[in-house]
Amino acid sequence: MAPTVASAGVEEVIWDSGFNWPVMFNGALSNLGYISGVAVPVDQEQRWWAEPISIPAGGCTITGVDLNYFITRGRQPAVVKYIIWRRTGFAAPVDGDQVASGTLGPNTSFGADDGTGPDPGPGGNDPRTPFAEDWYFDFPGQSIALAAGDYYFTVYGDGTMSSGSIPESTAPYLAWFTGAQGQLESQEQTHGWRSTNFPSPGFLFYAPSNVAPQTGQDADDCWNPTFRLKGTGPGLRKLSGRVLFNDYDGQKPNFVTFEVRAAGTSTVLSYQSMGLGSNGEYELNIPTRDGTTFDVSLQKTQLYVDPLGIAPDVVYTNWLRRTLQGVNFAASSHVMDFSLLNADLDDDNEITIGDYSILSGNFGGVGPVGDVNGDNEVDIGDFAILSGNFGMVGDD
Repeated sequence: MAPTVASAGVEEVIWDSGFNWPVMFNGALSNLGYISGVAVPVDQEQRWWAEPISIPAGGCTITGVDLNYFITRGRQPAVVKYIIWRRTGFAAPVDGDQVASGTLGPNTSFGADDGTGPDPGPGGNDPRTPFAEDWYFDFPGQSIALAAGDYYFTVYGDGTMSSGSIPESTAPYLAWFTGAQGQLESQEQTHGWRSTNFPSPGFLFYAPSNVAPQTGQDADDCWNPTFRLKGTGPGLRKLSGRVLFNDYDGQKPNFVTFEVRAAGTSTVLSYQSMGLGSNGEYELNIPTRDGTTFDVSLQKTQLYVDPLGIAPDVVYTNWLRRTLQGVNFAASSHVMDFSLLNADLDDDNEITIGDYSILSGNFGGVGPVGDVNGDNEVDIGDFAILSGNFGMVGDD
C-alpha cells in the first residue's frame, strides 16, 4: 500500500506516553496512580507532577488532551486543569518557568457509590488496550500554542463536587496512572518531580522505595504517567497495518509490544505496547523528534482473556521476531504488515532441532506445548508447519 502524507493542518498525535501498566507498590502488583490536585488548605494547589515532553522544530498547537486517571471516593474534583513549564535539561521547574495554564474541562468520572472502592466511571475505555477499564478521559477543544523546545506537563484536579451519598470533599484530586511504556527513552527519568507546595519548597526529587518495577519492566516506567497530546503541527508519524499470525487457527494474540530503534543500531528510542484489532490491526506512533529513519521490531505477542486483569494469561513465543528495517518517515506515514513465521517453540528466535525435540516430546498430546497451529492437538499438522519453516531465523 502507498504511504499517506500527513497534513500540518490536521489534528495529529503530538505526544503519546502510552497507557498505564502495573508497577510494584509495597511489594504487590498495583495499577498505581500519583495523586495530583488540591490539598488542605484548599487555596494551596499541591501534589503537582511534572512530566517531560519535547516539541520539535516548527512548534505546535495542542487541541486535545487524553488522560488516564481514577478518582478515589470522596475526593471528586469539579474540573481538571493543566500547567506547562519551560524545561532546562531535566532540572526541576521553578517559579517563573510556567508558560501556559488553564482548564482542560469538567471531571466526568463521577460514578455510583456502590461501596466497593474507587468510583467506576463513566470514563471511557482506552483504545490502546484490549481489556475493560473506565479510566480514559478525552478533553478536546483546547488551543495551547507551544514553540519548539523542552517542557514539563502537569495536570491536577481542582474545585469540588458531590452527588448522592458521596460527600463533597475539601481536598479534590485525581490519581494520574503511571507505568506508561511509550514515553520516549530520551525523555525518561530515574525519578519523578513532585511538588507538595508551590513555589516553596516547590518540585522535589520523588522516588520512594516502596515503588519498584515488576519483573522485566523498565525501571524508568515507574515514573511515567499516561497522557496523549493531540494538535496541529509536526506530530508523531504513524506506522499502521496488521500483524499476521501465520499457520495458526487458535485464539490469536490481542496485544503486542514493539521496539522502535534508530535505524541500523541497537539504540532503543521507544517501547510501545498496544492492543490489536480483531484482524490484527495496529497503529504505532513514531517519535520523529529523534530522527526520521527507524527500525521497528515486534518483540512480544500476548493474549489477554481476563478483561479486568493486566498480567497476561498467555505469553506467545511461537513466532520468529520480525523487524521492519530502515523505514523513512521524513515526510509521511506508512502502512506495513508484520507477517510472522510460526514454530519457534523454544523462543530462541530460530527454528531448529530444539523445536523439533519439543514437538516430538509432546506428540499425541493436546498442548499447549508443541501445539504449533493452535488446534489443541500435537500432531502431524504441527510437524508439517515446523518442517516447512525449519532453518528459518528471526530478525534482530
